Amino acid sequence: EWVRENVRRLGLHGLKCYHTMSDVDPTWEAAIEDYLPEPLIKVADEEGWVITLHLVKSRAVAEPANIECIKHYCQTYPNMRLILAHSARGFQPSHNLEGLPHLTGLDNLYFDTSVNCEPIAHQAIIRLIGHDKLMYGTDMPVSHFRGRSLSAADSFIWLSEESPVWGEKHMKIDPVIVGLEHIRSLKWACWSEGLSDGQVEDIFYNNAFKNGILLITLAEEEVDRLFAEVDANEGYQLDVDLEHQRVITPGGEILEFEVDAFRKHCLLNGLDDIGITL
Repeated sequence: EWVRENVRRLGLHGLKCYHTMSDVDPTWEAAIEDYLPEPLIKVADEEGWVITLHLVKSRAVAEPANIECIKHYCQTYPNMRLILAHSARGFQPSHNLEGLPHLTGLDNLYFDTSVNCEPIAHQAIIRLIGHDKLMYGTDMPVSHFRGRSLSAADSFIWLSEESPVWGEKHMKIDPVIVGLEHIRSLKWACWSEGLSDGQVEDIFYNNAFKNGILLITLAEEEVDRLFAEVDANEGYQLDVDLEHQRVITPGGEILEFEVDAFRKHCLLNGLDDIGITL
């Protein structure tokens, strides 16, 4: 009830749970139930929330226990939506190829691509689950670090800017930001699956609205200024007023944005693809 009260108080649409909140040591081996207990799923179902889940255990979505828990939650609580972050944490794409066939047909299961740099991780979702269940995600500020995720053996590693690998072989490599590596991997996945421009637009924009997520477009100079203010002010927060279509900075500056009238109506009234037909 504390979670329900505070999600309502803050005007949120759901929550993100993370394994570090479990009592398991190490938390990387926590079961989903250890940090996303079923009573919270029940509340999410009653409230129509979206939950973003960061999978752990060594084989992520290929772990039988994770598969069974995801199926149980999605089938038992159809009014909540579950988003598996980082393309089901498929930093080792073979895990997605192995596990995703067991998760087909779950209408309330979605995925975000955040900072996963492996094309086949995204491609597996597109082919096995459907492009309409995949959403582009940035995972700021990780997206602006330099390096990338890299599959290896039956796991993966993260190469950071400080990793001693960039000067090997025939030349020195200057690592780019993770966000660029990530978006390139998603581009290759879309190309490999032969997606149309409209389907790519779904991944980058339209699918988010199905989960009650508002995407705002501002002028480039406004975005640059906001990033600078975030860097300069710890705890910086913006107020988003969807009804009047404006973003309000802590200093009172108002930035206006456009949004489709029908999507605005759905977001303000908590309507999804099913609700708009009733």
